[in-house]
Amino acid sequence: MNSSTAIQPLPEPASWLERPRQHGLTFNRAVLLALMALSASLHFANIQAIGDANAYYTAAVKSMLQSWHNFFFVAAEPGSSVTVDKPPLGLWIEATFALALGVNGFAVSLPNILAGIFGIPLLYTLVKRHTGTLAGLVAATVLAITPVVIGTDRNNTMDGSWFLRCCWQRGHSSRPPRTVSCAGCCLAAG
Repeated sequence: MNSSTAIQPLPEPASWLERPRQHGLTFNRAVLLALMALSASLHFANIQAIGDANAYYTAAVKSMLQSWHNFFFVAAEPGSSVTVDKPPLGLWIEATFALALGVNGFAVSLPNILAGIFGIPLLYTLVKRHTGTLAGLVAATVLAITPVVIGTDRNNTMDGSWFLRCCWQRGHSSRPPRTVSCAGCCLAAG
């Protein structure tokens, strides 16, 4: 019997979570979209209550927008004699949002809120890769509705964006070395 006539095993059928339903949308993707919508509604509920978020980091962002020197060195005050106690990337992102939306609690918290929402499908993908679709959905659900996660994402302390960068770096760790190096540099930059 030659290799061309050998019986090939049938591919394993997709689980009910991954079978396309209507319009090609699978159940797990529909659940992920619903979780992201739920998370967004929880993150943006009563958003005006955050005020200036963490006033220390909001003041630092305001100082960073006064000059390129302050921006690059993440100056905590306009004289740029003191820097902030955090790695720069998170504050650079917040300053970019504040430049576009004005310096206020919403503008400096928005990057972390978005990171918290978009971290849901990323965490799902990472968990699914190792333990399966159902475990990925459970992990995504826990991330989407845990009050402490939502609370920290609604602040400008960069925890949400740090989590997103950690997941992104972990997702790229099996890729070519150049991609891993880039992801590692982003993670190290804060």
